[in-house]
Amino acid sequence: MRSNMLAAAMMIVSSACAMDRPADIAPSLPDDGDPTYRPVRGAVEGRLVGDVGPVDGIDGDAQLLSAYDDGTYLSVETVVQLEDRAVMTLLAVTNGALLFVPGLHATFTLENTGADDMQIALIGCVGQNIGVYDEFDAPADEVTVEVQAGQDDELLVAVRASWFDRDVTGARLATFNSAQTQFTLLR
Repeated sequence: MRSNMLAAAMMIVSSACAMDRPADIAPSLPDDGDPTYRPVRGAVEGRLVGDVGPVDGIDGDAQLLSAYDDGTYLSVETVVQLEDRAVMTLLAVTNGALLFVPGLHATFTLENTGADDMQIALIGCVGQNIGVYDEFDAPADEVTVEVQAGQDDELLVAVRASWFDRDVTGARLATFNSAQTQFTLLR
């Protein structure tokens, strides 16, 4: 059962760069949601630094930054346009948005889905233009999320992602690409 859920999550996550997500939809909590939960209503001050796929040395402010939160699924998309291509990261959080509180400092992998089906992943994408991510589209092997308190109930979020190199058998090597995306979530 768990392997089927992980496979389904991987299919959704690995094709995330090609998906169109709803824009400007007002978040709502499911009927069984936490009545004290305050959904994210936007993201500002996005930045991406590091290496994603074939692109090294990224260091730029986001030209596009969007957030979506319906109480069960939270996502933040950060897009940086470079001279010859575009790079996007997509933070995808399923059943874990309640974790996004000041003081969080935790590392997640695609393999550590809990009994509550919580999943936190970051997908890195590279392509010729914004919206065309045809060079690289892969979930990170490890995602470390750090949340600090900002002003007026804002959340300052830093997400470090690592994509490990693999040998011909698929075994993880010690070498990897790493990038950090950071943004401020507005509640």
